Amino acid sequence: MEKKNLAGLTRNGHASGNARSAKVHNAQQRVHDAMNRGEIKKPSKCSRCGKSGKLEASHNSYSDRLNITWLCPSCHRKDNKKKPKS
Repeated sequence: MEKKNLAGLTRNGHASGNARSAKVHNAQQRVHDAMNRGEIKKPSKCSRCGKSGKLEASHNSYSDRLNITWLCPSCHRKDNKKKPKS
């Protein structure tokens, strides 16, 4: 089991579960709020494969909360597997 320091990071520098959950939630909330204000509009097709249907906001960085790519759930899962946990 990895030990956590006071900054919410594990010894190897990854965000602990609680710190990561808070970042994810805050990023999702910012996107939701921006959509409600009309600042962001969800496209009709996945940016990667072009599939229409349900789309999810994929955050390139949780610190830059509105820097997103709209992906279908399949492409979003693939994208998340490639990203390092932060």
